[in-house]
Amino acid sequence: MIAKFDIPLGQLELAGRTIRYFDYPLGKAKIMPRRGVLPPANWKPRLDDRPLDERLPYPLDDLYKKELNQPFQPAQYKRNATALANYIRRGGKPDDIDRAKRLLVEQFGMLEALCVEDRDAVFVQNPFPWPNRNLSPGWVSAIVNAFAILGNIKMMEVAPGPEVARLTRRMADAYLLAHAEGEPPSGRWITYVDRGSNVWFDEYPQPDGEATLVLNGHIFAIHALYEAASHFSDERYLALATAGISTLRKTLPRFRCRGMRNHYSLRGIQRPDYLPIRTVKQQLELYKLTGDEFFRRMARRFRKDMSADFSAADNDHLETLEAKLRSRATKKRREGSAVGLIAGRVGLPLRTSIASWSEIWRARKDSNLRPPDS
Repeated sequence: MIAKFDIPLGQLELAGRTIRYFDYPLGKAKIMPRRGVLPPANWKPRLDDRPLDERLPYPLDDLYKKELNQPFQPAQYKRNATALANYIRRGGKPDDIDRAKRLLVEQFGMLEALCVEDRDAVFVQNPFPWPNRNLSPGWVSAIVNAFAILGNIKMMEVAPGPEVARLTRRMADAYLLAHAEGEPPSGRWITYVDRGSNVWFDEYPQPDGEATLVLNGHIFAIHALYEAASHFSDERYLALATAGISTLRKTLPRFRCRGMRNHYSLRGIQRPDYLPIRTVKQQLELYKLTGDEFFRRMARRFRKDMSADFSAADNDHLETLEAKLRSRATKKRREGSAVGLIAGRVGLPLRTSIASWSEIWRARKDSNLRPPDS
């Protein structure tokens, strides 16, 4: 198995600190499939006086609509943007296509109303409290910005516009405003640099500057930054995404609970992850993106730990997905661009810069973080 110090290193400056990360050649792998989510078979675009969420392909979850009394749900924003974009891409009656595009614009307007500027970047605010995370109305989140970015990129594929592009770039810029552990926050933040110079994208940034280190939120932010980097050809976003992947390359085993569901987060409220299949699929997505065998191996370990949670259909789906991704990774290896594959040789050339850092990486443990809160 390839060692961490055999992966080329990159470097960026963030929160006044020098971050060295594993510089995976991410290439043009697509985490978000172009096709996939479609509206329900009987759905038709309508422009009437009903609330927007009742006219979109997928309504809000009860938590948002009934308990929080909110008209906007970040995850559904992405899902509906993807479904509408795929509906438009498939073609149909011109009037239906026009109405679907107008629904995209209407949904985007709801998002705009929740945006707040901070140091030339844009954060999506949550206008409700989150008591079990000690968050007051107006709190921001790496996963919320991520869902907005991912939804907007889908929208721009079929209905490009300067306002959408401008807002989406500024949402991605929010990840550049990192907060360093031990320093007082200088404003809103969703990116966190811990004392070990690991870059995290935090789902529940705390008012006192502490991070919760939620696995799911961190990975969705990686997706959003990667897609933003690809769409806007911005190397800054790509460096951030790769730094976030590098954090998991060093710390992912700490989320594992042998024989049980994985930890949802490393700090804050401790509880098992509520969606085991997502954990496994996200590791396979990282494997697809990087070609690094480490993530495929972790997917298998998580899957074994949580085997009681998976049905026969779940296991068949995961087996098929893994086999497909292994085939693609093998192809990448043959092209000389894969990382960490067991093939008797390293699939990446070493960079000259790594020589001076290899001994440092050898000596480091998988995590420099303090133990999770008890």
